[in-house]
Amino acid sequence: MFNLDKSKTSCVGKTITLWICCWSLCAALFSTPFAHAESDRIAIIINEDLKGLKLGRKEIINLYSGRKRKVIDGNIVNLYETGEKELKNIFLSEVLGMSVREYHLIWARHLFSGRFKQHTKLYSDNDIIAAVNANPGSIGYVFEDSVQEISHVLFYFDPASSHGIKVN
Repeated sequence: MFNLDKSKTSCVGKTITLWICCWSLCAALFSTPFAHAESDRIAIIINEDLKGLKLGRKEIINLYSGRKRKVIDGNIVNLYETGEKELKNIFLSEVLGMSVREYHLIWARHLFSGRFKQHTKLYSDNDIIAAVNANPGSIGYVFEDSVQEISHVLFYFDPASSHGIKVN
C-alpha cells in the first residue's frame, strides 16, 4: 500500500530513536535531585520560644532518638525532619551517630509502643524553616546555606570537624 524507500525509513527510525534517547536523558537529569553543592554544615534551628533554653547536642540526640519527648521546661517538642536523603544521612550519621536503619528501628519501636507520634517530615529546607518558625516548641535541621534571617539557629554542626558550633 505504502511505498517507502528503506533508506528513508531507517533514517526516520534513527531520528526517532535519537529523540527518545534525548528525552530519556533530560528526564533523568531533571528528575534527579542535584547534589548539595555548598557546605555540608547543618544548622539546628529552633522556634523563638525555645531560645532561652540550654539545649546542646546531647539534648538534640535525646529528642531525635526518642529518649526524651520534653525539653528542660517540661514542654513537649515538635520535631521536624527532612525527607531529603543527603541531609538526613549527614544528620543521622554525624549528629546522632547512627545509621538510617538504626534510626528507623528505634522509631518503629517507639511508634509501636504508642508513646510517641511520628515526626513531621518535610521535603525542603524552606518548608522546615517555615514550620519551625510557625509552631511553638519546634526544632528542625537544614543545610547552613538555607538559613534565613528569621531562623533561630541553636548551633551549626560541621561534619568535617565532628563538633557543633554553638550560636546562642
